[in-house]
Amino acid sequence: MGETEHDTLQRVARARTKLLFAQPFYALLAMQMDVQVKADLPAPAGTDGERLYVQPDAIAKWTLPQLAAVLAHEVEHVIRGHVWRRQHRQASLWNIAGDLVINWDLKQAGLTLPDGCLLEQKYAGMTAEAVYDKIRDDAKYQRLAQALDEAMGRAAWHVGDMLEPQGSAGEQQSQQQQWEGRVKAAAAGMPPGKTPGHITELLDRMRKPPVDLPALLERFLITDRCFDDYDWTYPNRNYLAQGLYLPSLRGEVMPAIGVFVDTSGSVSTQELEYFAGCLNAVLTRAKPKRTYVVYCDAEIAKQGGVQEYTPGQEIDFRPVGRGGTDFRPPFARAAREGWPLAAAIYLTDLEGPFPDREPDYPVLWVATSKAKAPWGETHELVVPGRA
Repeated sequence: MGETEHDTLQRVARARTKLLFAQPFYALLAMQMDVQVKADLPAPAGTDGERLYVQPDAIAKWTLPQLAAVLAHEVEHVIRGHVWRRQHRQASLWNIAGDLVINWDLKQAGLTLPDGCLLEQKYAGMTAEAVYDKIRDDAKYQRLAQALDEAMGRAAWHVGDMLEPQGSAGEQQSQQQQWEGRVKAAAAGMPPGKTPGHITELLDRMRKPPVDLPALLERFLITDRCFDDYDWTYPNRNYLAQGLYLPSLRGEVMPAIGVFVDTSGSVSTQELEYFAGCLNAVLTRAKPKRTYVVYCDAEIAKQGGVQEYTPGQEIDFRPVGRGGTDFRPPFARAAREGWPLAAAIYLTDLEGPFPDREPDYPVLWVATSKAKAPWGETHELVVPGRA
């Protein structure tokens, strides 16, 4: 005879108590999630960002320490925003990417995950988007994704699932902000040394004031790229009456800029739209003679991969691609075709190979991750209202 719903809920409660002693930070957050027992759940456990679902027969096979680790695993999916960030990506492969990001950190935190869980140290510290890009063409993970699609809940290697979040886009954004507050409150109540290291890094990122992207772009494209110069051909008339032959200040038009967009899937629609709005606003003042927009994943897209704009034209970003990531093709194309670039901006998560040599023009990397480019100027993109 299987466990009753009461038995299952009691088992989850005991696991949360176990987690309270092992990792109180996760336990405090898990206690704020409504637990629901679902016999037809297509995975042993899952979350939609507000509720924690468990499949009674599946979790009955785990020890209390293992179930405690699974509760922490589901909490991690929520506090990292995995539940809301999938977008167009294949659901099962996205779930695997999220698991690879989370599980190593949980192991390092001393938690005991069920046997056979996905554990690969090389993905530690990466975003789920970056891991997804790396495993999307990996035959091993494609097979796991297919197995997950066909027999979700029976695969021993899978310890959780991200269910579809509930509510409108506005309600989901409110959920994310609410969870950010919960994470900060839980961490504030922890004794020294009781907050996992990677969570401390996440909190530092939350507390760090976001870069003012419009101001950053204006400084990079206008203030730092001043093309004003003194011209002796046309003397300054203000001083001629005094017998002084002084040069006039002549402003030159910026020749061209490059805007390179990573289309591997690591830049979300929300991030691209925010970047596009800020950039177009600044370009109305910078007025470069040419703006070269390049869409590139592992290579520049064959159709529509390079687009040219002149002053007054608003850039309509329509990325094409969704392959791997390689930062070299746009710079190589610019050099080969002799684009007179005064500067370049690259929107990316910074997961990919860089050119061996820095170009002779300044480059601004607008990063959707915490990574830093080996050269140029790097700033992390934070969309207002999003952690």
